[in-house]
Amino acid sequence: MRYRHVWKTEVRRCVDKLPKQFSLADAYLYKGELQELFPASKNVESRIRENLQLLRDDGYLEFIDNNGNYRRLK
Repeated sequence: MRYRHVWKTEVRRCVDKLPKQFSLADAYLYKGELQELFPASKNVESRIRENLQLLRDDGYLEFIDNNGNYRRLK
């Protein structure tokens, strides 16, 4: 479970660098950085999406639409 927490923390750190409203493509800009942090991960993009959902569940961001657009709430 700790590994999952670390992923969420790192994706949140990346999201914090983005404008308040951003797209999935914007989040993918950090794919290389996250791959360096988690070299054993075989599918960084799916981990980014998964952790965006967790951040949404935490009330940290919201999905604006079904086209990969998000808004940071905090």
